Amino acid sequence: MQLTPISTKGCLFTWCNKQQENSRVYSKIDWAFGNFSWTQIYGHLEVDFLDPGVSDHSPVVIQLWKRGATYPKPFKLYMVTMDHQDFSPLVNRVWKQQEKGDHMSLIWKKLKRIKDEAKGLNKSMAGYEQRLNQARHSLECVQVALVINPFDQMLIEQEKQNISELEKWSIIEERILRQKSRATWIDYGD
Repeated sequence: MQLTPISTKGCLFTWCNKQQENSRVYSKIDWAFGNFSWTQIYGHLEVDFLDPGVSDHSPVVIQLWKRGATYPKPFKLYMVTMDHQDFSPLVNRVWKQQEKGDHMSLIWKKLKRIKDEAKGLNKSMAGYEQRLNQARHSLECVQVALVINPFDQMLIEQEKQNISELEKWSIIEERILRQKSRATWIDYGD
């Protein structure tokens, strides 16, 4: 079967009898093994022995990292990118460029150029989680300040701006997650 122990981290001892200090026993009785076919499929295997908590055994988590593909990740255009204010002018600019060739190759070249130029917009939309968290944090800070000074007009205006920013990024998050879930449904044949 070609089994070998997998590299470990976490608790050195995986079992304890949970007795008083004079009769307490620690031992490494739990192990994790892998074989050659696992190492072929997964480039890196690691076992994490967690803290035992109320049990006398440490829980075992085997972490698998699948080998990365040698080809780049395919480009997926977020639907919210098409709503971005710079997307329509980008498409118009690329589509109006004159080139020579047959119709299919011209369309292919223009779509490829749009893809290359839209990657920057797509990346800005892909960072929606960070921007959403920033908007939440900013709103929280302003609302804490409003507790101290509830009638400060500048704080009230900042709160309104932060709420609209939070709503904007929440809508973007919802649309991106909806698009991703549909792609998952298609992959699974639902």
